[in-house]
Amino acid sequence: MVTNIKAAYKDIVMQALMNSLECTKIQELKLTGRNLHSLADMVLNCDSQGAFSQYRLNKIDQNPLIRKSRKRPRGPEVKEEVFDGRICCEDIQEKKQRKEINISTFGINKQPILETVKYNLETTFRGTDFAPAMDQKKPFRCRVKFEGTNVLEGIKQLGPAGLAILPLPHHIGRVHSLAKNHLLVSDKKTNHTV
Repeated sequence: MVTNIKAAYKDIVMQALMNSLECTKIQELKLTGRNLHSLADMVLNCDSQGAFSQYRLNKIDQNPLIRKSRKRPRGPEVKEEVFDGRICCEDIQEKKQRKEINISTFGINKQPILETVKYNLETTFRGTDFAPAMDQKKPFRCRVKFEGTNVLEGIKQLGPAGLAILPLPHHIGRVHSLAKNHLLVSDKKTNHTV
């Protein structure tokens, strides 16, 4: 809502929200999306997302201010794999390990709905074996944008499918707990004192 407002009017809108909600402080988050229920869930329960969501979901009453959607879910339900007795799976242990790592990162529940996740990378280039001409002293800048009907669920499914190396980097595996979908990834600042 606030991202489409001109900067000159942003303070006025924030003040009007504070007055109408009778609050003393308001904080703008870098979180955008169309599904209000998922956005509210990510912000209000950011400490209990991922693997911790199993303790929260279906244990308490729903927020009375959020209406439940009456739409039927699109697409087929996820079915378990059915194996033919003649087919032998060679990497059963690896599949189990990937599934356990994925559950410890994302949990067993469905992920909140986010349509976009944007990363701004400002790090040193670490792939000099493949591109020796790149300068390691200058920061490497790159923008990565994920888009889809539910990006978090898509990222969750990459691991078990074998399309991503597990465990996922912290900034990718914990997007649901950060309560934002515009992220800046940079090198850690180190202070050298002698």
